[in-house]
Parts: sequence; structure tokens; C-alpha cells
Amino acid sequence: MSVGIIPIICIATGVSIYIIIMIQDRYPPKKINNIYGYRTKRSMKSQEHWDYAQNYSSAQMKKASIGMISLGILGSFLDLGQNLELALGLFIIIGLMIAGVFATEQELKRRFPDD
Repeated sequence: MSVGIIPIICIATGVSIYIIIMIQDRYPPKKINNIYGYRTKRSMKSQEHWDYAQNYSSAQMKKASIGMISLGILGSFLDLGQNLELALGLFIIIGLMIAGVFATEQELKRRFPDD
């Protein structure tokens, strides 16, 4: 039995994102910048927005990376064909990342309703 594409894509991406988030947690971006951290128009409105968005998005991305790893492990039991597995693996990754950004933006709207 060969290893499918879903486990390779999802586990490798999930582990990579988790490592990046752990580094960001250890060395968080302290000031608003255009290079490092969770950067959206809403998160960059003020230092308070920025600090909250960094913490919240980090937690969301950790959940997403654990989800990717879990789905990758589950995907190792599937044999759907190379093209379908590739599409499904990319869909999982993109979907979980979009969900993390959406959740963070919704939380910023809830937390800072006057903006």
C-alpha cells in the first residue's frame, strides 16, 4: 500500500503551519507592520486591534493545522485516485485557512463593534 496524496499534503502543511505559529507565538509581532503577523485592514486599525488579532488568529491557525493533520491521517485510509486526492487535499487546506481568517475577522467585528 502506498501513501496517498491527502496525507502528504495535509500532514506536511499542517505541521509546517503549526511550527510557524509556534515561532510567531514565541516572537509575536509587537507593533503593527506590513511584513509579519495577521495583517488585514481591520487588524491594523489600532494597536489594540493588532494585539487581539495576533492572539486570536494564532489560536485559529493552530486549530486549522491540527485539523489538517487529523484529516491527513484519516485520508491515509482512502484510495480515491491521485487527481481527486490532490484536489481534496488542497480543498481541505484552503478551506481551513479561509475558515481561520473568517473566524478572526468575525471575532474582531464582535470585539470592536464601533469600527
